[in-house]
Amino acid sequence: MIIRSIFFVLFLVFQSLCLAQKPDQPNQVPPQASKPSTASDTKKTSCSISEFKALGLRENVVQQRTKLAQEWLSKNSDSCTYDELLAIYYNRTLWLGTADSPHIAVMIESAMEQKNKENAERMYQEGSDKDGKKVLKDVKK
Repeated sequence: MIIRSIFFVLFLVFQSLCLAQKPDQPNQVPPQASKPSTASDTKKTSCSISEFKALGLRENVVQQRTKLAQEWLSKNSDSCTYDELLAIYYNRTLWLGTADSPHIAVMIESAMEQKNKENAERMYQEGSDKDGKKVLKDVKK
């Protein structure tokens, strides 16, 4: 029991000596994580799917998340490829949650149509099904 007490006291002394050797810097501000960029922070445009995903996942306020998604799409969708837009389209509900809306879906679909004009034009051409009813043609790649 006495030996344990001695070791405990030695441990406390050793620990206090180690802490005393660290220089005190009370006026130094701890480093902060860099602020994630939003669509309005930068002038250049790029299609970073991870950026779109991050703006949806980091913002808790639904209205703000909707606004950020719409701004990002307005600014960056032109620089996205068809496949990147397709990935955003299929994951938007997961990333945006309740901020997802038909308006956002239409923004993505419009950008996809611009990237894939030939298929978009064929998609809206009328055809007929096996019963002779007029329908929109189904585009198959």
